[in-house]
Amino acid sequence: MTPPGTIRLLLVEDDEAHARLVQERLRDDPEIELVACCESLGEATRRVRDAGGDDFDAVLLDLGLPDSEGIATVRDFHAAAPRLPIVVLSGLRDVSHAIEAMRHGAQDYVVKTVGDGSLLVRSLR
Repeated sequence: MTPPGTIRLLLVEDDEAHARLVQERLRDDPEIELVACCESLGEATRRVRDAGGDDFDAVLLDLGLPDSEGIATVRDFHAAAPRLPIVVLSGLRDVSHAIEAMRHGAQDYVVKTVGDGSLLVRSLR
């Protein structure tokens, strides 16, 4: 059973090495539990729909997936799970791209290569 106050996270990332890096960065934080990792937008939206929205408190969403690219990824995930907070995980360091992602439902935008994970944890909290 997940302790109260723990953020149950869905990671949507198709790059296995980067998914492992995210897992490593989050491993020691007792307030974040990585519940599932999906490699495509379709897999992630099915997982959320099948759970009825109750398995996750937030999603960490990569913008470059095999079945979706860019802002459309945020838009489509948000349409499928409008109440689930989205933190975008992107390789692009572009303010206009970040603003556009937030216009389409993201709560925050984190660049993959930045920092030691503390920014990622802060965004998820």
